[in-house]
Amino acid sequence: MIVSQKLVSFIIPVNRLDQIIRRTLYSIINACSFDLSMIEILIVENGKAISLSKTLQDVLESYPDLIVLLQSKEHVSAARNIGIQHSRGRWLVFVDADDELVPQHMSELVQELQNSQADFLVCDFFKSNQLLQLSVLLSNKTLEEQKRLMISKPTLFMTVWNKCFSREFIIKQQIFFDERLRLAEDGDFMLNVLSQTRGFKVFAHPYYRYYQHSQSTMGRFDDKSKDYIQAMVLAKEKYSSLLTFQGGLEKYILTHLNLILVRETFNYQNDQSFRDKKKALQVLMEHPIFRTSLSRLSISSCVSLYYLTIVLLKLRCHTLVGVVCTLKSYVNSKRIT
Repeated sequence: MIVSQKLVSFIIPVNRLDQIIRRTLYSIINACSFDLSMIEILIVENGKAISLSKTLQDVLESYPDLIVLLQSKEHVSAARNIGIQHSRGRWLVFVDADDELVPQHMSELVQELQNSQADFLVCDFFKSNQLLQLSVLLSNKTLEEQKRLMISKPTLFMTVWNKCFSREFIIKQQIFFDERLRLAEDGDFMLNVLSQTRGFKVFAHPYYRYYQHSQSTMGRFDDKSKDYIQAMVLAKEKYSSLLTFQGGLEKYILTHLNLILVRETFNYQNDQSFRDKKKALQVLMEHPIFRTSLSRLSISSCVSLYYLTIVLLKLRCHTLVGVVCTLKSYVNSKRIT
């Protein structure tokens, strides 16, 4: 039997929050309601069985030809890889189970995908209700400048869920998620993509709304530092020889150090003393991956509020680093939905 190709495969790893996946599913269905025959939705159980509520069962039963349930090993990287392998779409769109699509510009995006020969599309997106216009930041730049900017600001540019990837490009170049990684797997995937792409397009409209929930991986305080360090060491091993990434890769690594400091070391829920937190910072700074990256960057190359923590680390203002990261942690917690 010949299996028909779709235009878009939406790939959703899930392991919890049945009620939120229902909202996510309906957002995709509603956004693409003008032609559901062009899409498929692949839900990949991420190592744990889903406890299906009746409402979610009703959704699955209502769209038996649209929604496919798959099983993978634990962790999101394995789930996304299973989704890639089973997908039939010309384009791959990764969706987190607690986010949603916005319908306003979906027909324009579909038209773009039908005609585009690019390796991938970068799109504007909403962070809750805040519109982030990546298209403005990427405009009037060469391909190499765009790559360097994206790598230099990973929390803005190196996620996979606001992008559409050509399946042909992904399969031909054998780009998959590194299943050794528990964190920063998006960034690693994007480094691989950027190292191999010969061109991508920017779609100057948002189709994706990102939420950070208290139960999400990023919203929990646990020991993430080792996982981040592992991801940074692998990134340096795989990509440090690429001239395109010089300078950008150091900022990529140190931005993830900032994430460790905000989400772990100086997390406002961390009940260690401030003195002990500063000692933990000093231990982190002795790790070769961070020490070397910091030594290679000049302060003049980090003149941006985005790099405030890096500048303070260069100046060895560790107390100020702690204060800034604690405040960021607290402010971020108030933004979590």
